[in-house]
Amino acid sequence: MPDVVVNITDKTKPTSVAGFGLPLILGVTTSITGTKDAYKEYANITEVATDYASTTDEYKAAAAIFTQDPSPDKIAIYNVTRATPTALPADLTDALDDIIAEGSTNWYWLVTTSKDTSDIDALGAWVDTNKKLFGVGFNDAILSNITALATGLSSERSFVFAHKIMAEYPEAALIGKLAPKTVGSWTAKFKNLTGISDAGYTPAEINTLEVSKVFTYTDKMGILQTTEGITTAGTFIDVTVSKDWLRANIESEVMSVLISNDKVPFTDVGITQIVDAVKAVLRRAIVQGMLSDFNVIAPKADAISTTDKSN
Repeated sequence: MPDVVVNITDKTKPTSVAGFGLPLILGVTTSITGTKDAYKEYANITEVATDYASTTDEYKAAAAIFTQDPSPDKIAIYNVTRATPTALPADLTDALDDIIAEGSTNWYWLVTTSKDTSDIDALGAWVDTNKKLFGVGFNDAILSNITALATGLSSERSFVFAHKIMAEYPEAALIGKLAPKTVGSWTAKFKNLTGISDAGYTPAEINTLEVSKVFTYTDKMGILQTTEGITTAGTFIDVTVSKDWLRANIESEVMSVLISNDKVPFTDVGITQIVDAVKAVLRRAIVQGMLSDFNVIAPKADAISTTDKSN
């Protein structure tokens, strides 16, 4: 169990720690024998081209990210080649577990080249457990199949971006647009994405998608833009990212206090040291646009039982 645990309760629905700007593209291919390429980070599309041809989905997703201006300083790609015909969704989640175990944890956004709904469901469950954010691009001739996918995910850690030209990787483009920005300074709605065409849905279809917590990309007042910025739970994408930023930064600041002092006593003075660290993060959150105000409530030392102090 970590030494510092932060729980955040979100009361707004619906209405840098390093890593928040780093997307991971999980490439998925098949062959007679299954293999896994090494996790690798890239600073631009030219570097990606040294490992992936422009015809590959990994390259296309990377290009959608790097085409945005500004774009992330770097991205990561991890390719899993699954053996046929025994490919299973667990091949992908196990692969992600492997890179986490190897220390490649400093990424936040997830995109996959797989459009298999079983894979997407499994990855959605994985990000819920591992506190990442999953962008899903999806299309189907039967609109209810798109909405059913979102209903199945139903998570504040997954969003479904419907688009009829999936090779453009609109979900990756949106992540490329958002990832380099200061957390708290943006919303995912109204975003114009370089290189992404109109999604091709009628107003009635867009309404059906949005009712099921799916958003898309269309022309409004002569400007192509995202129609919403919500997760499949109906919450806002930026709220999820802000809560994760708060959690990570509070953990970091409190741990810094614990490490930089020979001892943080279980007294009113020690409690104040911890509270001050929390308040410092919350003040930054106000500056960045995540919060409008805050209140930190901490007990006095003599109000805490001996048992709790010993734990």
